[in-house]
Amino acid sequence: MALLPGMARAVLQSLDAAWRADVDLSSLSPDIGRFADLFLIESRLRASLPRARMLPRDLRNAAMERLAFARPILGPVTLVGVVDVDPIWPPC
Repeated sequence: MALLPGMARAVLQSLDAAWRADVDLSSLSPDIGRFADLFLIESRLRASLPRARMLPRDLRNAAMERLAFARPILGPVTLVGVVDVDPIWPPC
């Protein structure tokens, strides 16, 4: 299936949509084949990434664990010209 035209792009778009919406693929019903397949792909992708790389959800969780350090280091942060922030990046 991976060699089918457009398959890699379709999988990437599906994963990107799930990540941007902050959907936990592990919480979806494994009885639905497409969800189970996406979770399997995400799991394998996560396992193959170097230690310095993270999936969006993992990056967000790691950042939220260190939130106490953000204010002293960065001070106030204002987003200017940003029209939309994906649900995965909740307000602090």
